[in-house]
Amino acid sequence: MRETYGVIVYQEQVMKIGSDIAGFTLAKADLMRRAMGKKDKNLMAALKKEFTDGAAALGTPKKIAGEIFDLIENSLPTASTSRHSVAYTSSHIRLPI
Repeated sequence: MRETYGVIVYQEQVMKIGSDIAGFTLAKADLMRRAMGKKDKNLMAALKKEFTDGAAALGTPKKIAGEIFDLIENSLPTASTSRHSVAYTSSHIRLPI
């Protein structure tokens, strides 16, 4: 998240956090991203438990892992894919001639 100064901006960052911190496969991390985007409360609750358990197994305390999950969940509604952001930005920038 260096390029976004530690702020979760892209959906790909959400997946990377799930993979790196909780040990999720990319498929599981994508499921987390989609569940959060759709606000599927039941699936999110199950995934939060898996996330915190996976993070604890990799050395992150469950309390911290829960806070990270909450941070991801709260940032996702405004997150977009990096490709979409680049396309949107490039279509709205007018360079001086």
